[in-house]
Amino acid sequence: MTVSVPGAQDFAFAWSTYLNNTARFVHPSRLSECFGGMLLPEGIEYLRNSRRVGRNVRRLIGEHFALPALPDDLTLEAPDLQLLLMSAEDVTAFELRCGAMFLANSLAQIIQSAAVHKLRETLGQEVYGLALAHRHLAISAEPITDPEALLAAMRKEGQACLSSWRASMPDTVNQWYGLKHPTNAQIQPAHSGDRGKRALSIVRHSSTSAADMAAA
Repeated sequence: MTVSVPGAQDFAFAWSTYLNNTARFVHPSRLSECFGGMLLPEGIEYLRNSRRVGRNVRRLIGEHFALPALPDDLTLEAPDLQLLLMSAEDVTAFELRCGAMFLANSLAQIIQSAAVHKLRETLGQEVYGLALAHRHLAISAEPITDPEALLAAMRKEGQACLSSWRASMPDTVNQWYGLKHPTNAQIQPAHSGDRGKRALSIVRHSSTSAADMAAA
């Protein structure tokens, strides 16, 4: 679940939510790693949802992964804070959303009915329409016309888009956000140059539109 961040007056509360229950925003496999894989899934879920032990678990996570300490106060723009408060379970779908926007020009080239149906079914009508409506943010590249290859490219490019956003953040946010992924092994490197700028615009736009949908 993503925690809604409706306005600046709520930023302190939202940051407090993250600070006092950081495990809630960490992928279960990362939390399990901190305990040597000895905890049952029920124990992992307890730690992710218990504010009573939140600060102690956060300290353990930071020590295990050698992360910088989280500050008591942090100033971020609303789309950035929304991303930080995104649950680990929502990251994969968000990456696909970004990838669809990044490769929207390829998406627009596919008109064969069966292929269009498959893409709409996988992406969802909202993401499919969002990508086509914001083609000005997409890259210009040789189109990918095979739907399976396009979906694979969307997942890869979407992850690289999110890596581009992470690279623009303070190092503390960048490193802690990485724990939303089950491992570091498959994380795509950030885009650079014009692609990096487009990636950053897409991620922040997607974050805002996702938050608007959650609040609707």
